[in-house]
Formats: sequence, C-alpha cells, structure tokens
Amino acid sequence: MVNKTENRVLVTGATETVGSELVKQLSYSNVILRCGVRSDKFIDKIRKISKELGFVDLDYEKPVSLGNACINSVKIWYR
Repeated sequence: MVNKTENRVLVTGATETVGSELVKQLSYSNVILRCGVRSDKFIDKIRKISKELGFVDLDYEKPVSLGNACINSVKIWYR
C-alpha cells in the first residue's frame, strides 16, 4: 500500500472542466491533492468536492508560481 504522504499530486487547471473532474476522481483515491489556481475567486468552484483539498497559487504568466506550486509534489498533472 502506498503511503499517502508519498503520493502528493498537483493538478494544474483544477478549476477548469477537465481539471475539476480529475480532482473529483482523485479525491476518492489515496493521494494528497494540491490544486493549482490562478485566483482565490475560483476556489469555491471546486472546494465542494472535498474538504481535504489544498490550494496553491499557479499563474502561467508568473513563472515563479509554477516552481513554487511544484514544491513537495510527487506527481504533476498538467493540462
């Protein structure tokens, strides 16, 4: 069995159609989810999926945000 702390996943585009569905599906698995979002105003769209979701600032126009979002992520789903 995989240790949950060893299975941290960053989902980029988590508030969009495909990303939010992936977050929904992964929320049933044994992973720690971090959702990359461009703005706090989009968080409510996916917060209802699970109370255990983590959120991180991720804006492709700010390259440093991509590096920061990837810290401590074992897997990254990039749309």
